[in-house]
Amino acid sequence: MTDHTASSDRSGAGAGAATATGDGPARRPRRLDAAAPLAGVFYLAVAGLFIAGAVRGRPVGDPMVVAGVVLVLMGVLGIVRALLKAQRRSRH
Repeated sequence: MTDHTASSDRSGAGAGAATATGDGPARRPRRLDAAAPLAGVFYLAVAGLFIAGAVRGRPVGDPMVVAGVVLVLMGVLGIVRALLKAQRRSRH
């Protein structure tokens, strides 16, 4: 027979998480991470350009150039995100 005590939490919420009954510490609302949706939209736009070029029979651009632009823009987005996150932490 298995002993299920309060220490074995199977909900996946982890230690210190607020429960449905209201006991436990309150959670702070999460801030929206704008980088992830922005990156997703950017990747979809690049993929759409490649698909449109394949349908038309004319390539949009050299794939190596497009890949380089994507990597550079994603790197810039990551740096901006890290700087903004550090600035938010210093204010609190």
